[in-house]
Amino acid sequence: QIAYVIPYNTDAAGAMAIRLLKENFRVNVATKQLNAGGRTYPRGTFVVRVTRNNDTVHDAVARLSRELGVNVFAVNTGYTESGDTNVGSENVVALQAPKIVVVADEPVFQPSYGSLWWTLDRYGIEFTPMTINTIRGGGLKNYNVLIMPDGAAGRYSSALGSGGVSALKTWISGGGTLIT
Repeated sequence: QIAYVIPYNTDAAGAMAIRLLKENFRVNVATKQLNAGGRTYPRGTFVVRVTRNNDTVHDAVARLSRELGVNVFAVNTGYTESGDTNVGSENVVALQAPKIVVVADEPVFQPSYGSLWWTLDRYGIEFTPMTINTIRGGGLKNYNVLIMPDGAAGRYSSALGSGGVSALKTWISGGGTLIT
């Protein structure tokens, strides 16, 4: 009646949160330890509030939890028996759907790129492969996550150049997330 709680203890749980976001459901994350439905969950646990989503949320949660093998807990009260972080707390904040770029050219070790591609594809998570040249030229403006697979650090540095590094710093300062 109140929320679904999805502990982030597997890759599939993260994939479920992303897929719910892509289906236009509102997903939140606990920035502190969460107490809900008589249980305690670690920081990073996802919360899908029923009242902030349309009625199809129940079917979507059931379908995705079955499809991905994710444990989901239904919470029928907003009150907590202990602690100060419950499903309606200010410490449970909204997530933004990721728009992901993966570097896909010269500095990248191709097995690392392939592994990332396989993992993201396995969970149905979309991404855009992008060259360092495009990144250096402002290609990240419509994205909020950049993944730089394993590669030669010196080659990354020389390919980006000081202008590319500066552009990355500006993008990160504006809210972008860099994963290396």
